[in-house]
Amino acid sequence: GPGMHCDVRCVNTPGSFHCACPDGARLAADNRTCLDIPECQEQADTIRNEANCLECVEQRPGYACALCRQGYEITPNRTWCNEINECDRSNGGCQQQCENTNGSFRCSCFLGYSRVTFVDVQARSDVDECINIDECATSNGGCNHTCTDTPGSFVCSCPSGARLEDDQTS
Repeated sequence: GPGMHCDVRCVNTPGSFHCACPDGARLAADNRTCLDIPECQEQADTIRNEANCLECVEQRPGYACALCRQGYEITPNRTWCNEINECDRSNGGCQQQCENTNGSFRCSCFLGYSRVTFVDVQARSDVDECINIDECATSNGGCNHTCTDTPGSFVCSCPSGARLEDDQTS
């Protein structure tokens, strides 16, 4: 009608027209003015729970993530936070095995090793170390005669002139 002008874009149709808005905006009740869509407000649950974004900032158009959940990093387009695989970075600082978990990671040791945590006073942090378990210290490792501790394992042996049985202990 007369005096009806579109705020941003006018789309001609046969015998009429309608107004349109760019991405990140929508038509107001007057059907001609474009209003920014408040994504941070309207999509708060999705942005927090699926995009793992803790601090959302409105932009025109769209939104940007300003702070990710711990263990996550902002993607280049700043609308999503990806989980960091700490194990891909220096094995997560783990001495032997690193297991990536959601937003974090866990260190573990190989069979025959025990995980020990101690405080590094200079670095002001906990340090995990995998210490060889001396199987020979408990019940002679199950050996009938000589038990020799090896890294992550042990070996039974016999006095000279004797031979180890198939069970590798007698």
